Amino acid sequence: MTAVWLAFAGSGAAWAQQAPVEATPAADAAENPADGQDGARKDEIVVTGSRIRRSVDETASAPVAVLDADNFKQRGFNQAGDALNELTSNTPQRNPQPYVSNGQAVAGADFPNLFNLGPARTLTLVNGRRTVSTSLGLGDEAVDTNIIPLGLLDRIEVVQGGGAAVYGSGAIGGVVNYVLKKNAQGVRLEAQNTVTGDGDYSLHTVRLTAGRNFAGGRGNIAIEADYSKTDPLVFKQRSDRFISGAGLNLTPGAGANGIPFTTAYNDATQYVDQNGLVVTGPFNYDVNGVVKQGGRGVTIDGDGNIALKGLGTPVPGVATSATGSDLRWPFKDYGTLVPGVERAIGSLIGHYDLTSNLTFSTELLVARTRSRLVKRGALLQQYIPVLSFAYSDLQPLPFTRNNPYLSQSTVQALSAANPGFAAGQPLYLSKNFLDVDPNGGDQFFTTTTYRALAALNGNFNLGKRRFDYEVSYSHGQVNTDIDAYAPIYPNFRNAANAVRNSAGQIVCAINQATVVDASCVPFNIFGTERPSQAVLNYAVGKSGVTDSGTLGPVKNLQDDVLATISGDVVRLPGGMAKFSATYEHRDQRASFNPLQGDLDGIYLAGIKAVGGRGGFNTDEIAGEVAVPLVGGDFRLPLVQALDFDGSYRLVNSTLAGNNSVWGVGGRWLIGAGLTARINRSRNFRAPSINQVSAPGSVAISGAGNPCSITAINGGPNPTARRANCVALFTANANYGLNSLPAGVAPTVDNRLANFVGTGTSQVQLTTRGNPELQNEVSNALTFGFVFQPTFLRGLTITADRLDLKIGNALALFGVNEFASTCFDQQPQSDVYCGTLGYDSNGDINRGVATTVNAGSARLKSDLYNIDYRFSLSSISASLPGQLALTASATHNRLEEVVYLGVTQKLDGTVALPEWSVHFESRYKIGPALITYALNYLSPSLTGQGATVENSTDGFYKVRANYRHDVSLEYTIADRYALRLGVNDLFDRKNEYPAASFGDIIGRRFFAGVTAQF
Repeated sequence: MTAVWLAFAGSGAAWAQQAPVEATPAADAAENPADGQDGARKDEIVVTGSRIRRSVDETASAPVAVLDADNFKQRGFNQAGDALNELTSNTPQRNPQPYVSNGQAVAGADFPNLFNLGPARTLTLVNGRRTVSTSLGLGDEAVDTNIIPLGLLDRIEVVQGGGAAVYGSGAIGGVVNYVLKKNAQGVRLEAQNTVTGDGDYSLHTVRLTAGRNFAGGRGNIAIEADYSKTDPLVFKQRSDRFISGAGLNLTPGAGANGIPFTTAYNDATQYVDQNGLVVTGPFNYDVNGVVKQGGRGVTIDGDGNIALKGLGTPVPGVATSATGSDLRWPFKDYGTLVPGVERAIGSLIGHYDLTSNLTFSTELLVARTRSRLVKRGALLQQYIPVLSFAYSDLQPLPFTRNNPYLSQSTVQALSAANPGFAAGQPLYLSKNFLDVDPNGGDQFFTTTTYRALAALNGNFNLGKRRFDYEVSYSHGQVNTDIDAYAPIYPNFRNAANAVRNSAGQIVCAINQATVVDASCVPFNIFGTERPSQAVLNYAVGKSGVTDSGTLGPVKNLQDDVLATISGDVVRLPGGMAKFSATYEHRDQRASFNPLQGDLDGIYLAGIKAVGGRGGFNTDEIAGEVAVPLVGGDFRLPLVQALDFDGSYRLVNSTLAGNNSVWGVGGRWLIGAGLTARINRSRNFRAPSINQVSAPGSVAISGAGNPCSITAINGGPNPTARRANCVALFTANANYGLNSLPAGVAPTVDNRLANFVGTGTSQVQLTTRGNPELQNEVSNALTFGFVFQPTFLRGLTITADRLDLKIGNALALFGVNEFASTCFDQQPQSDVYCGTLGYDSNGDINRGVATTVNAGSARLKSDLYNIDYRFSLSSISASLPGQLALTASATHNRLEEVVYLGVTQKLDGTVALPEWSVHFESRYKIGPALITYALNYLSPSLTGQGATVENSTDGFYKVRANYRHDVSLEYTIADRYALRLGVNDLFDRKNEYPAASFGDIIGRRFFAGVTAQF
């Protein structure tokens, strides 16, 4: 059996196929002594989507894409996720920042996400078995693609649409199965360096893979050690590629007649400075509250002297921000687009034939990923005026004329301009205290994954019937730690409030007359110099609560026992009917272990974190049958072969109760290489432990307000949104008064017309599990054809249609989702509206993040693939080399999500482009392999219902995105290989203003070398 079968297994990404050096499926079947000597068995394998051994020539009833791992390295890919991200049915779920709304809580991870249904609806397997989830918090249960050992990976098989009856919970959008090598031989050393055309985001990779047979070929053992490191990519390095902020468009008639309602301000800053911007009061977050000299803002440097800075121009409609200012606000420049990631992987796989019919195998994995988010620390987002509304203890720090770190000239200048200050009243310092953060404001996430598996597989005969069996046990554990710092309450304020005592010494004010706290060490709040270690020890501490509400450390555990038996049943006219039966017991647990400071509530104004643990176990029984009705020597007119298969799974879970799912499918070989296929299945997804059992944690978070002037005409139901906002403001006559211009009548319409809405990061967010969650269920239908014309060998054409319906859908709701659902429906629901809290001006100041069963989803997609590979000598004897051409495409005709009658349409938007296309050509001539690849995304709306009028700067639609990749691999003496290439050759990056539409990293040059011994 050749690698041609791999390309023909189903529609999808067949471009990756090339005969592997080691272990094709056919090679597995031929080389495994446990398969016995039955010649009829040597060409049978297990293909993802079924646990029944089948002929290598048999077409799957559902679309299956197969990606060959050897091609990954030739293309300069460093992780399996790089290749999966080119699968046209996959919407990459990269996770640069651990925002709750992303559905994941681990920065730097990359999760398969078929059809943009969410990572939890794509099940991940390793050699056909589950592996422990690497996500935490309220995120979807998913596995980071980048911890898969690429050196030991043989191929990736992807079932597109369903699979839960065979594999269990999560197989809704499909299944991704990483198949490891069977018999690795020799030693391979690889090294590669990648850098962008902009000279940033460098990536360094080294990998050692070694394997050998032993005991006369009865066993094989292989190991891999892998290390890679990338720099982070931050906002200022791609500031021209996306919109970071927006304000009102002051052009007359804005919002109608083709004039955008809002305009972009990519250089916007808050009224905050790293030196410290002097403001007159704790709630003065706009330009009117800034202390000025000659129209410029007063900041104070580390020597206590005034440093004037231009305040720029206020952003219309956003009182907290200005454009064109000289203020140093780190988040504007250093917010993380792509985290820096340091990753180390160690893996061992092996097998040994105990007898001719019994094989022992094992898989061991240790992977450690440390991700760095630049300038995301708590001290970046605290002690600024906009937080005063949510946390009075996080107001800007007060200082008086008695502060010993002020110069005399500064005291005199501030006193002359502010009589209250001269009389001993305070002014306030709006500052990001990164200098007091030992990490400089950065946050680090460290995820360590352990996995161990032991398995026995073999076969036996009963009469003339052959049976295969396998029993395996696996244990997985994922530990996630968060390395971040937060100010200790009230120590930080005590240390910041410095005075001189009677002896002229600088001390904390609480110790000025009598020593109240001997540990208090005063520090200079002005400037950017880092305080002493004694100050750091007293004023800040380690915290596992991030700005998104993520609570750490967290531990995920999984134990899984899987037993499968398959074999022959009865010979029918079309061939041998087969079956498989499976029993699986899975025990999953998670524990949330907050750091002591979080438990004690010494951070975030005294809010205490709560630890907790949860778990469940599930017992599942599954069965499959494959029934060939026509085939072999028994044929009918226009029916060369006809077979059906069926599957059923019964689930008994202590978390989500009982459930049953099923699948049926069929294949009809019409003739002349044309096969029709169909598959229908009912699938399910159970909620994760974290989604059910996560304890509550409280943090500061950002949120939008549906009633703000920039949002009231948006959303999926603008009419309902405006009506609900009018009702809210009618019932609360004080809402919107803070932003109402002087002299304007406080009518509902006037207050809404000037209502700015919630400022950045001032919402008190409670993140928690939801014990009331239920399973979500789906129905999937795929049908299509496979055409392998007998008159043109090497050509395969496939086309399939997928129709998927999801009910009782699990969805992660944060403040924005609860607010949108609350305001975009009539009548409003207390279930959603009741999670929101408001301050006296109508700003949202409290919210909840949790998972809910919130509605339904519908997907309709078409999958196409053309694969043609041939020797050029078949065209002309004088033409050397072999050529492989592949084109694959996914046409997303419909994707809708419905929450309580409110429909969100995703197809044709940047979230799910209507068309995703991949083309690849591979030309091999002698020792050289030249590859060209093209990735295409069709023009897309920036969001549902986007128009020129309701889109920032009128960018309601992004143009098509093209990415061209070229690479060359040259082999020397069958031992060494050199790789050179450029990905995103023309530096197209993403399409402005959508940061995720395309690849924001841009042009990348790579050079690598492989040595085999």
